[in-house]
This record gives sequence, structure tokens and C-alpha cells, in this order.
Amino acid sequence: MHQSGDRMRARLEDVAKLAGVSPKTVSNVVNGHPYVREQTRERVLQAMKELNYRANISARNLARGRTGVLALAVPKLGNPYFAELAGYIIEAAERRSWSVLIDETRGDPERERRVIEGFTPMRLDAVIISVQGLTATELATLQPSGPLVLLGEKIFDGPADHVAADNIAAAEALTRHLIETQRRRIAVIGLTGTPLRGTPDLRLDGYRRALREAGLTFRPEYVPAVSGYQRSDGARAMARLLELGDRPDAVVCFNDEMAVGALKTLAIRSIAVPEDIAVAGFDDIDESRYCHPSLTTVSWKNDQIAQVALDLLEERIRQQTPSPGWLPAQSPAPPREVMTDFELIVRGSTVVGADTLPSANGEA
Repeated sequence: MHQSGDRMRARLEDVAKLAGVSPKTVSNVVNGHPYVREQTRERVLQAMKELNYRANISARNLARGRTGVLALAVPKLGNPYFAELAGYIIEAAERRSWSVLIDETRGDPERERRVIEGFTPMRLDAVIISVQGLTATELATLQPSGPLVLLGEKIFDGPADHVAADNIAAAEALTRHLIETQRRRIAVIGLTGTPLRGTPDLRLDGYRRALREAGLTFRPEYVPAVSGYQRSDGARAMARLLELGDRPDAVVCFNDEMAVGALKTLAIRSIAVPEDIAVAGFDDIDESRYCHPSLTTVSWKNDQIAQVALDLLEERIRQQTPSPGWLPAQSPAPPREVMTDFELIVRGSTVVGADTLPSANGEA
């Protein structure tokens, strides 16, 4: 690269030479082209970093009728699960030269509506939102400001692309694990009692399916209602379960925060976990690895959720790009439902001896 006095700005060709690829490949990486091998993409990004290469993103996006900004809306940023998911979405967006504008809706339908229809003077390329307040019928009446991807289990068969995890299968697998450890009185913490079906109801379906398969009877007294999904809600629900004459020998909590609260109540009562009562959760938040005993949980593939959501948005944006006059216009594809994977992680809260010590490099 040519230098005169101060270091001159690196060119795309300089990046290509350092990375050992063609300028076209560098352009594909800069433009977020999805069909670049991940190893090649990482090599190009490393070369860009070493050369301090900065593409003129704003000018390129404006020329393509894009802003390079998408919105991500989640119910609560303080929730460890949504915080981790947001991090993965930001990483996936950066690889495609997108910036992410984040909003917290607190599950309020009006806030969700404003996000979808454009809550800011800034023009957005697309919106990713985890819906809790709006219904499918209400969503169908809205005018999205751009391509839209829905996350979570509130809306199925809705008017937009949807990325979700299989909560029924995950809850069934988690409950089956407890049954296989000889638990027979399995309670649930996490049902709010609201009339609208959502994630808790799907997890309850999976739990009840596992009970039926094992020939166990569903016991309503083992499903205390909660008003929220915080550690305090789990602690209070666990205390109510302990007041039962025939108390449970295992508890499925519908998120890890409530499970940590349940563990606190059991510790205060000097009840051994998992010997007397096993506890399991959902989400595999960082705290679940470091509480004692460490928590058996369902790990969602948040990196996969982020990748799929961005893939869907890019495809929608390409469909909106006007075709040359000699090509027929693309017809928008119908909304798609994509189910991502999950993993059951067994730890010391359900199996004696399954706890692991942190390694010297800090990994659990």
C-alpha cells in the first residue's frame, strides 16, 4: 500500500491482497453477502481490522436505498436471556454491516406497535421483535416500516417471518430427564394464569406430555401461579410448594431466574438439592453455571436464532429491491416459520456429582 506522510486510507484492493482473496470477495463480505464461507469471512474481517479499513457504509447504503440500521425490540433488556440474544444479533448484524437500534417494550402492546410501524424519525431497514403484548390479529392490521421478523412463541401463523424454539419438545425433554432420575412428584413454576397462550403454556404442554407418557397424573396443586418471572417469583412459588402435605421431589422452572430463586428458598430451608428436591430451568443464563449446585437447564441456540433472523431479513430486503426492466419482479414469499434447536444441559441441581469446577482459564 502506498504511503506518503500520514498513513493513507486502506483500499479494498489492499484488504483483498492481505487476506489472499479477490476484491469481489472483500466486497461480498463488506456488503454482508450470505454466501461467503465463514472461514473466508473471518480472514477478510481480520485483514480489514489490521489495515483499519473503513468502507463508506453510509454512501453505499443510501445508493441502495438502505440506511444500514435495523431495530431490535425485546420485552426487558435486564433479562439475562434477552441480553445474551441481543448480543448475538448485534454480532450477526455487524458481520453484514448493519447497526442495531435497541428498544425495550416491557411487553406493552402500544410500544410494540410503535416499534413495528416506525418509532423513530430514523428510517430503518428492518425490525426484529420479541412480541408479548400484541396478538396475531392486531399484528395483521399494522403497517410495518420494513421487513419484520418475530421472535418467540406468542405469534404463530402470523403476518411476518417468525423464528422460534420448540418449547413443547424442550419441556418434554426436561421433564423426561427428571422422570428418568426417578422423580415422580414433579411441580412447575412459571404459569401466570393469563388467558392468552404463550411460552409458559407451550412449556406446560410439554411437561404434561412427558407425565402422560410415564403414566404420571397431572396435579394442579403442583402448578402454583406466579405474577412474574423474577428470582423473587421463583422463591415465593417454591415456598408455597413446600407447604403442601405431599411436597414435590422435583421442580421445573420456566426460566433460570425463577429456578435460582427456588434454589435460594430450598437453601434457607436446609433442603438438599438434588437429593431431596431436584430443580431445573430454561435459558442457560450465565448465573446457572455458577450457582450452587449449578443448574440443569435448556440451552437455546441464540447464535442460531440471530443468524436465522438476519438471513430472513436479508432475503426480504432482496425481494424488495427493484428488478432490472428485463427481469420479472419477484413475488414476496409467504411468511415463514423457522424452529431452531435446543440442548438439555444436565448439571448438579438434578444429578448428584454433575457439578463441574471452573477451569484455570475461567471456563465452567
